[in-house]
Amino acid sequence: MCVPHGLALGAVSKFDEEPFLGDGRPNFRHKRTSPVISLLVVPVLSFFIFVLQLYGLVVMTSTILTYLSLLRVAFARRPVVRALGAFCFQVTEPLLAPLRRALPFAYGMDLSSLVLVLGVYLLESVCHRLILALL
Repeated sequence: MCVPHGLALGAVSKFDEEPFLGDGRPNFRHKRTSPVISLLVVPVLSFFIFVLQLYGLVVMTSTILTYLSLLRVAFARRPVVRALGAFCFQVTEPLLAPLRRALPFAYGMDLSSLVLVLGVYLLESVCHRLILALL
């Protein structure tokens, strides 16, 4: 029996460990995770992605309301706008405050919300890749 160079009998090649081949096609020799783990983890990750998407929308809403109030376009005296702004502030400020302290102002603009949205989308991307690796 001919064994490829560097592989002993029973050894696992790097192609068995990679879920996709070099050209993007799925590797069917890839060792799959157990179905029980996939059934438990995939819904949790999907829910976490949904929460991250909602949080990203709240951060963007908070940023837009902040800029509109600075430009005096949003009517801050209206109860709906005031309630929405207070909710967005309470939800986003625990993560935005440390970012504001760490990041300097760039040309008078606060970039902390941009960094937070990018971080949220990065976490979403990681969760999507984890789901693809589990399936």
